[in-house]
Amino acid sequence: MVVVPIAGDQPYSAERCADLGVAQVIPPDARTASQFREAARMVLDDPGYRARSAEMARDMAALPGLDRAVALLEGLAADRKPVVAEPGAPAA
Repeated sequence: MVVVPIAGDQPYSAERCADLGVAQVIPPDARTASQFREAARMVLDDPGYRARSAEMARDMAALPGLDRAVALLEGLAADRKPVVAEPGAPAA
């Protein structure tokens, strides 16, 4: 990815993507055609970006789906108390 964070949580998300090695970040004040070209070339030419992105996609696909989120919300509505995981336990 090539990301241009502007506002809200975008700067944090962009930083995390860069830290994870799945994106090049272009600061809003550095938006030039040459910056975009350089960042795109870096991402496309370095196979590590593709590998790390594929790994992230696999990790995300392994997460619980919408059905789990709905079940947690229904439980919260019915019990009126949040589900709290034990330290070190897998996500509910």
